[in-house]
Amino acid sequence: MNTLKSNAKKVQSSITSDIIDAKHISQSFTSDSGTTQHVLHDISFTLREGEIVAILGRSGAGKSTFLRTMAGLVQPTEGTVTYRGRELTGPNPGVAIVFQTFALMPWLTVQDNVELGLRARGVSKEKRTELALAAIDAIGLDGFETAYPKELSGGMRQRVGIARALVLRPDALFMDEPFSALDVLTAENLRQEVLKLWSSEERDIKSVLIVTHNIEEAVQMADRVVVLGSHPGHLIADVNVDLSRPRDKHSAEFEAMVDNLYAILTGSAPESTAEQDASEDADSQDQANNATNEDAEDNEAAAIADMLIQRHHDDEDEDKQSEDEAEAGETKAEPVAVRLLPNATPGGMAG
Repeated sequence: MNTLKSNAKKVQSSITSDIIDAKHISQSFTSDSGTTQHVLHDISFTLREGEIVAILGRSGAGKSTFLRTMAGLVQPTEGTVTYRGRELTGPNPGVAIVFQTFALMPWLTVQDNVELGLRARGVSKEKRTELALAAIDAIGLDGFETAYPKELSGGMRQRVGIARALVLRPDALFMDEPFSALDVLTAENLRQEVLKLWSSEERDIKSVLIVTHNIEEAVQMADRVVVLGSHPGHLIADVNVDLSRPRDKHSAEFEAMVDNLYAILTGSAPESTAEQDASEDADSQDQANNATNEDAEDNEAAAIADMLIQRHHDDEDEDKQSEDEAEAGETKAEPVAVRLLPNATPGGMAG
């Protein structure tokens, strides 16, 4: 515990430069019928090195859309998003995402699933194996390298998703409600695993952005909590969580922070009937948007799967040729042959 506290203090003091900076972003979508849905309005936000930031909001607040905009998977209707000072015009190269859905390839083993992003980047087979095994061990899946997704529990499948993101060594790890599909105990165990990895001095990631509607989860995980209001999503508050790690959820300070965020999120005045009706309509639209997002995740998964299928029959020949050349004292760089959908990237496929 003392080590965790010490490491947490080091992480806090290491907050230095900006990784992602969003200025006055707004996001709207137009349906096939011509109806415009305003999802985000005039949000400015900065993600810095050395911090975990939670995006907290109700359904309909546009939390997932906000995360995808920061990741460069969708372009803002208005405003700009920069990564290390450069404006994004496509997928963010410094981000890997863990989605709520596991999006694992059922015909691939744990190790092969973890290697997906590395393979798409053209990393050599030897290096892929080295990095994948290290990530698998770090997330607590050592011994399950050859298991298939159908043989794993929900928690273990999400561990594979986290390992697949970590192996890319991104500047920023994005997590879109990663624990919401898990049972209470499994979700808590995974939160602790992520915090343990974060407190490690050997970690490669420099920041974490996590989307959640769970106030306690936000206080437990984050150094800052960004609260979004709904219809459309807009910034209500940016709250520093000045609590030492590891955090005691039963302490008066923790409970006071939860109460404070609850008051900010809900407001002091009760909703009017019109506001409640608008909230219900927006929740329905949010469910439709979530379904669209899941389809996009499936498309991203299918894109990399398609690339793997195309390369499958060449792998054995390449391995045999590499062995022959190695015996002859020659080396050959593994070719890069990647065909992805427009919004499918190794970082974006980390879920």
